[in-house]
Amino acid sequence: MDIRCKNCQHIGPAADVRPTASGVELICANCGHANPLEVGATQAEPAERAAPVPRAPEPKQPPAPTPARLPSMGDFQAAGEIDIEKARAFANAEKARSKQAEVSYVEEISEKMMERLIPEQGEGPRCRKCAHLLEPSDNNCRRCGLNIADAHRYAEGDAPWERAPRGQEAAFEQAMLLWNAVSERWSDERLDNFVAFVREEKLNELGIRLLRFRLADHPDDMRAVAHLQELVSMMQSRVVVARAQAEVSAQQFGEGVARTRTILVGATVVGWVGIFLLFLFLFMNNCG
Repeated sequence: MDIRCKNCQHIGPAADVRPTASGVELICANCGHANPLEVGATQAEPAERAAPVPRAPEPKQPPAPTPARLPSMGDFQAAGEIDIEKARAFANAEKARSKQAEVSYVEEISEKMMERLIPEQGEGPRCRKCAHLLEPSDNNCRRCGLNIADAHRYAEGDAPWERAPRGQEAAFEQAMLLWNAVSERWSDERLDNFVAFVREEKLNELGIRLLRFRLADHPDDMRAVAHLQELVSMMQSRVVVARAQAEVSAQQFGEGVARTRTILVGATVVGWVGIFLLFLFLFMNNCG
C-alpha cells in the first residue's frame, strides 16, 4: 500500500509502521518523516463538517473504584523466607496479563485500520487507486495521496498501480480474468477462487484494491469484507517479517563492521610496534 509523504511528497510503500495513541505512523521511505494516520478519520469527516448538535448533560458517573494494591515482597515472605512458588506464580500471571494487553492493543489497532480500509459510502467521484470518496475541492486523494489530475491522464489499465509487477505479468493477467468472471456473475465460489489465486501469487495489493471498489458499491458484502481483512493481515505479516529480517541483517552488519574495525586497529598497532622496534634496532647498531 503506497502513501504520500506530507514532508517530501514522495509516493511509495511505507518504510515502517508504528502504533501511536491515536492510530499509526507511516514512516516515509524517502526522507524518514513520520506521517500520522489518524484511525477512523475517513468515517469522521462528514460528521466534522456537519453542524454541531447540542448534547444533553451526561448523568453523573459513580466514583471510580480504588485500584487494588499492588503486591509487594512482603506478600511472598513467610517467617523471613520468600515463598518461591507464590513469587513464580505472580510473575507468570503478570507476564500473561502483559501479553494479553499487548494482543488486545494490536487487535484494536487492526480493527480500526479495517474500518478505515472499507471505503466511505456516498455519491461522487472516487480515487482510481484506492476507491476513496473524493470532494470537489480535492487535488489529491486524502487517503493515498494520488494526484487526481495526473491520474486522469492514464487510460484505463495503463496507470502504474494497474500494471502487473515485474515478473508476474502472467499471474496478474490470470487474476484479472478471474476478477472479470466474478464481476460478470457474482458468486461466493468465484470470489473465493479469485482471493485464493491472488494470495498464492502474492498479488495482495491487487486484491485489496479491487475488493475496495466492490465494497464502495456493496458495503454489506460481508464475504468481501472478510477477504479484505485476510489480505490486509497477510500484508501486515509480510511487513513485520521484512522488518525483523532487516533488523537481523543490520545487527549482523554492525557486528561484522565491529570485528573488521578491531582487526584493523590491532594490525595497525602491531605494524607501528614493529616499525618502532626496527628503528630501535637500527639505532642501537649505529650507536654500537
